[in-house]
Amino acid sequence: MDREPGTDDLSGRMIEATQDKLDEARFFLRRLRREADKTSTSEEEEPDATFGHYFSAFVSAARSVPYALQAEEKEKYDAWIDQWDASLGPEDKDLLKFMHQRRLDEIHRKGAKTGIARWERVSIFNLPVRTYRVSGRTWHQRLALSGATPLIYRAIHQFKEGGQPEVIAECQRWLDYLEKLVGAFLQAHK
Repeated sequence: MDREPGTDDLSGRMIEATQDKLDEARFFLRRLRREADKTSTSEEEEPDATFGHYFSAFVSAARSVPYALQAEEKEKYDAWIDQWDASLGPEDKDLLKFMHQRRLDEIHRKGAKTGIARWERVSIFNLPVRTYRVSGRTWHQRLALSGATPLIYRAIHQFKEGGQPEVIAECQRWLDYLEKLVGAFLQAHK
């Protein structure tokens, strides 16, 4: 399975299709993060469409988690979900409403409106070492020897609606919510 390190392995207690959908959402969020972490030496470089493709795949997979849970345990889920919904705070409700609209935009309309809101200047020393190896030495080691502190640019993707929150942060919040939902369902039905 393709789980993020540090996530609980609930597969022994969880319904298989639901676990698969959570894993799929995790997978596409990791890909979305990688796309967002790509860097440029210029603030003017246009990113390719891959970020949008991964976003579309993520929202599709994420939305199908509750559907899979309901399909696998329909009677239990239908009896439980109203109680769960009633327990949600305003932040969770706002998140669900916002992401539901972005999913509808992405899947059923002309696409969610996301874009590069700004370019963040990043020291190359703050990049993951594993990504940048040359001739047995990391870029960090080579640049440290030269005394240089080069800056590169990383695009910050934001939604163009709802106060313009960052795409990655909102997707992570949604995944956290879905994991909480499934965990609470399992806890209620031990």
